[in-house]
Amino acid sequence: MIGILERRERDLEQIKDWQIIQTNSKLRKELGRILDTEDDWSQLETLFFIAHILKARQVLELGTGWGDSGIAILYGMNKHGNLYSLDIQNYSQLRERINLLGLGDNFHFYQVSSLSPPEELLKMKYDFIYIDSNHEYEHVVKELELYCDLTKYIVMHDVIHEAETTQPAKAAFHFLTLHPEWNLIRLNTRHGLWLLYRL
Repeated sequence: MIGILERRERDLEQIKDWQIIQTNSKLRKELGRILDTEDDWSQLETLFFIAHILKARQVLELGTGWGDSGIAILYGMNKHGNLYSLDIQNYSQLRERINLLGLGDNFHFYQVSSLSPPEELLKMKYDFIYIDSNHEYEHVVKELELYCDLTKYIVMHDVIHEAETTQPAKAAFHFLTLHPEWNLIRLNTRHGLWLLYRL
């Protein structure tokens, strides 16, 4: 048990220092070839490294969009893991894009609300959960409560907008007040990326 805690603390230290890790130009170029996007590059890069550092093999994503975040996570897993992604919209050409990258067997999409997931997903454990779906306060509070027992790490996007705290951030603070066993690391990305964790 002590060994597990020590390893988890070491993983957290690596994530805190991700700016140093990102200087690895080979990984940066690889991710750049994969994703030619106008999205927040620092966010995608950070998700890549979180998946890589945690040696993730099973990740849950709430909010799929065009798939950029999911692709970054899957490549961080070296295409050996499984990403379960939930979204109420099924974006056109998403499946084709995933298949062209050779990720079809690793990407599992469910066109459902993140608050109404298939029962089998609630019976699984995840290396981390990425939240970037409906940004309304009540919705995010419900997501955190619904999924917090399924993982040790929760990554939240869009917690900062033009230096202002957003509804997801306020939901995170509410969750942390109710769950003192959880902690917070603020990661340096344009729209804000927070890592909630428990040891």
